[in-house]
Amino acid sequence: MKKITLFLILISGIILLHSCKKVETDPVLDMSAAVAPAITSPSDGASFELKQEDADQEITIEWSAAQYNLTELAYPTYVLQAVPTDGSFEDAVDVSSSVETSLTTTIAGLNNMVVSMGLTPDQASNVKWRVIASLRGFENGGRIIGQLERALIFLFVIVNQPSAIGSSRESGGGADG
Repeated sequence: MKKITLFLILISGIILLHSCKKVETDPVLDMSAAVAPAITSPSDGASFELKQEDADQEITIEWSAAQYNLTELAYPTYVLQAVPTDGSFEDAVDVSSSVETSLTTTIAGLNNMVVSMGLTPDQASNVKWRVIASLRGFENGGRIIGQLERALIFLFVIVNQPSAIGSSRESGGGADG
């Protein structure tokens, strides 16, 4: 029995080490084919009067979803940014960061954002907006998950529980089958 266990450990270790080489596979994300998100509401040129008596009134800013040439991607993170019209987006204020394609805020929230940009209260000001999308994921996640799966299989074989790897029992069967 010890020889069989030792043999299985040796074979499993060889398989585990041999299967760790990196393989480049398709599909490839083509960013030149991506469609950037765009603000859809309010319309371009819309204006808001930020009055104290309307502080609790809600305003919704919506944008289109980013589109990529691949379908099974993590949800993009959208960052809504604002900057005075004469400013640069290098100095933009990040208004929102979310996987959603809209932001609902109040007049008071919008007023606080405008003041944080250094614009003068009680004076008409122009602000430009943009939304950017980014894809973030777990780098080499698939490879690491594969290695973890192999390690678990190896562990189950070592502790003499190969039935834990998979079951031939049909789903829905309990203790009575």
